[in-house]
Amino acid sequence: MQLRFLGAARGVTGSCYELRVGGRASSPANVIAAQSTDDSRRINAVEKGAIVIAGSGMCSGGRILSAHADQAGLLAWYDGFANRPPVCLVHGEPGAQQAFATALRATRRAEVSIPARGEVIPLVAERA
Repeated sequence: MQLRFLGAARGVTGSCYELRVGGRASSPANVIAAQSTDDSRRINAVEKGAIVIAGSGMCSGGRILSAHADQAGLLAWYDGFANRPPVCLVHGEPGAQQAFATALRATRRAEVSIPARGEVIPLVAERA
């Protein structure tokens, strides 16, 4: 399974993606699109192994942390992950992305990437 970063949408940095399975755009059985408020609330029950791609209303409606935190706030958010997962920065101005990537690497020893438009990001599912 791969997530292809398509780049900015009409001048907004980040935000456009395509999920690919087996080389073609797909929606596998374990990918769920929350279409109702109740569907969205079910995300709270996921214990591990989830990727949430926030859409319309999730940020402004308070469902997830705002992507507009400052660097200190984002570093504190990352500190909440016990296993220090890799980070893929796909939103923000290039200079801010570079500065945040440098801070993550230097202070958290995080594996950080900043994909280029069209770059494919492999998603590896954790196996039991």
